[in-house]
Amino acid sequence: MCTILCKPYDAQFSFMYRVMATLDRAQKESRCHALLESPTGTGKSLSLLCSSLAWQQNYKLKNLQGNLPYSAPAPEAITDPLGRGGGFIPEMQPLSIPPSESSQPPQQAANSKKKKKKLAPVIYYASRTHSQISQVIREYRKTSYRVPMAVLASRRHYCTNPHVLQKENIDEECKLLLRNRKEECFEYKSMHKVKYHSSLGKGGCHEVHDIEDLVKVGQVVEGCAFYATRTWQMMHNWFFACIPTSSILLFRDVDIKGAILILDKAQTLKLLWV
Repeated sequence: MCTILCKPYDAQFSFMYRVMATLDRAQKESRCHALLESPTGTGKSLSLLCSSLAWQQNYKLKNLQGNLPYSAPAPEAITDPLGRGGGFIPEMQPLSIPPSESSQPPQQAANSKKKKKKLAPVIYYASRTHSQISQVIREYRKTSYRVPMAVLASRRHYCTNPHVLQKENIDEECKLLLRNRKEECFEYKSMHKVKYHSSLGKGGCHEVHDIEDLVKVGQVVEGCAFYATRTWQMMHNWFFACIPTSSILLFRDVDIKGAILILDKAQTLKLLWV
């Protein structure tokens, strides 16, 4: 696991505490919003990642231990809201193993299966541009948190079809090609080669991947990276997804009900995802 060998500054602790307090309140009230500011160069993106992923990890642990009811933060959480160094140097402890389903009554076992489908809210991290998303991924690599993830982007960034890439309007050309039964898209039919590629799995060299990583895999196996990410949620049940705010309208079909939505650099956001 990758760690950061430093202790967070007081300003970062304060920022992370606000994030986690917001998520605690959202869990209690089913909805909560927060407008948070942090000066440039204070590690805002890393603080957002560590706090939200730590909260998500704690949420999953509670579910595994019996879906404990909401409780107010402990007094020590005020000074160290995330514990063990604010998530920057997390000491990963093995999770306690929940009772096997065979030892549970049928109804309780059925409920457990339903819970497994969604152990915790998905984190959608949106930033202004694809280059800033790449920066977020670099920050994510610095942490020791590793959850099933995806980077949602447009066809223009993910397309690996040589014929379509030569066209001016890649989006429209892709849609036309998929509707044309005579000229099928080979990459689209081979998207499973991207989804199941070993390098993208747990422990793979691209377990934490960026747009460029997926494109490289798509080019190697001649598969569609765009539709691979669109269908990833069903296969991986991802817990963390990055998306450029410029592409938000392209993913209106993505279900964000009950999710954690982080809008980084939201001062420039001119469109809302509703």
